[in-house]
Formats: sequence, C-alpha cells, structure tokens
Amino acid sequence: MSAKKYKLEVIDELKIGETTRSNVLVTLDGNKYDLDVEDVKTILKGLESNSKKNNEDIKVLIRGLNPHQWFTLKGYDQDFDSEAVEEYYSADVKNPAKFEKFKQLQVTIIKSPK
Repeated sequence: MSAKKYKLEVIDELKIGETTRSNVLVTLDGNKYDLDVEDVKTILKGLESNSKKNNEDIKVLIRGLNPHQWFTLKGYDQDFDSEAVEEYYSADVKNPAKFEKFKQLQVTIIKSPK
C-alpha cells in the first residue's frame, strides 16, 4: 500500500501581532471521497510535531466534507473523536460508513509563540 499524497492549498492567512490563523484545504488527487479518520489523525500528529519543533502553541479546527454535509471533526478546544461521525449517522442511516469518507478537509490553525 502506498502512502497517500495530500494536496494542501492555503485558502487564507491572517496575522495579528505574533499570532497567525491559517485556513488550509486538504485533498487527494481526483474527485473522490478518499480521506478518512486515519488521515485526520496523521494530519493532527504532523501539526503537533511541527508545533513542538517550532516551540509554538497551536489550536486546530478540522472540518470534513462528506457526501451529506460539512462535519466538524475537531474543535479548537476539543479532542478529535474518531467515532463521532458514525455516532451521528447511526441513528438515521443503515450504513453510516459511507459518511466516514471525506472529499476534502478544512484545517484551521491558530499559531502563537510559547
């Protein structure tokens, strides 16, 4: 199995003093719903590693576009819950697994020096 290659596009960036807020769109090649919760974990792990290396505090918001809607996967002040999507759809949908794939992720990062 080959590693996924993410396409990153910085949508906007705002700097206020020493704090920076960046919105990044994460996709894969093609027009498919191929991103999943493992990709979110990979992205979060990379962001945490970079913030430690750069001695920064970060807050991260991640939203994913599934076949139904934009879904908040991680809020600024909440941990990532990998089962949240399944729990949300399991009451109304026979097969919630199809909603656990995302066409794109919107990652908002607020960075400030420690």
